[in-house]
Amino acid sequence: MLRQTTASFLLLFASCDGLAQDSVPEWLAKMDASQRSLNYEGVLSYQYAGSAHSLADRVYGLRVRHYIKDGLEYDHIETLDGPEQEIVREGHDVNCVHAGPKLIQRSMQSSQSGYKRYYDVDVGGAGRVADRDTVRLEIRPKDVYRLGYLLSLDKETGLLLQSEIIDQQGRVLERFQYLMVNLEPSSSDELTAQRLMPSQARSQLASQENAPHLETPDGRDAEPPPWQPSWLPAGFTLAQSDGQFPEGLSYTDGMAVFSIFVDSLMAANNDTLLATEGVQRRGASVSYTTTLPDHQALVTVVGEIPLLTARQVATSLVWVN
Repeated sequence: MLRQTTASFLLLFASCDGLAQDSVPEWLAKMDASQRSLNYEGVLSYQYAGSAHSLADRVYGLRVRHYIKDGLEYDHIETLDGPEQEIVREGHDVNCVHAGPKLIQRSMQSSQSGYKRYYDVDVGGAGRVADRDTVRLEIRPKDVYRLGYLLSLDKETGLLLQSEIIDQQGRVLERFQYLMVNLEPSSSDELTAQRLMPSQARSQLASQENAPHLETPDGRDAEPPPWQPSWLPAGFTLAQSDGQFPEGLSYTDGMAVFSIFVDSLMAANNDTLLATEGVQRRGASVSYTTTLPDHQALVTVVGEIPLLTARQVATSLVWVN
């Protein structure tokens, strides 16, 4: 996070009009709305901590393009360092409101719902990122089952320009920051289509949000999985809707998201053990895998949550009729 040069500079901007404490829900809603209404391009840096919880030597450059056309979102992210890679997300409906933003909207109406019960959120002052004035939000969890966030939002549009994810010990696990951003890119149809067209020589990841309904062979919608967690941190709700149940289940509290996946413990043909339990980390993301021998199941929980949370969710799974 960019630091202000003097304490007086912080105090000056912390008291500015428009940065009042009661504006926190509005800033969060503005941040979400900016993703559905703005065309922008930019270059950003991404840093993440490894097992030693250090950001050193793990810095990557990315170019991001985001366009809205005919009510649909298009995103193109490409790496600027190392092997050439790109991610393309095509045709996401801007009117589709996911569980996280829904919880934020709900919390704007009641202090007893949404993120307010589980996070302390304050306006931490003003700053500057990518040559634009910003407002900083400090989001601190009220329990040990969540991570903290420092967000710098563009003061004019609410666009997220810098984010830090922080663990319970105050260590920065992950940071992204725009170094340059253009909020008025060319909007010609030809240029937009050209820039969002993935190269055949590079990798492309299709958006999971646009995957079709899972169906059984007779055309019926897929049934929910036969398992469910018996424990969740307070405030987390199922993120899926419209009767869609992919291979895993995702949960969110409006800020954090994690997913649960269950695979067979043994290989189908020769009863060979496929995997053992373990932990993988990358920045704020953790993947915890454990075995449930009684159900011949290999359970994996993945998300931007503490390891404690992932472990307790994974070991709480029960099978239902």
